Amino acid sequence: WSDVDLALVSEIFEGNRINDKRKIRAITLMVSSDLEVLPFHPNDFTLDNPLAREIFETGIWVMKGKEPGICNDFHCSIFT
Repeated sequence: WSDVDLALVSEIFEGNRINDKRKIRAITLMVSSDLEVLPFHPNDFTLDNPLAREIFETGIWVMKGKEPGICNDFHCSIFT
């Protein structure tokens, strides 16, 4: 349970949730224990993925100038 969920979409992630969380664990713990970061590779951040679909439908996009569904750079979305 966290106060804020943050979806992070980047090509640095491989699509394995455990390995991907290891890549960012130290940084997220330094920021806040109330932050739950959900890493996604762009290929996995699609409407076919149930969690990604929820983010598309209910998330608040926090990267200025980025459109939902365009995953060619680095995107973040906060959802509750």
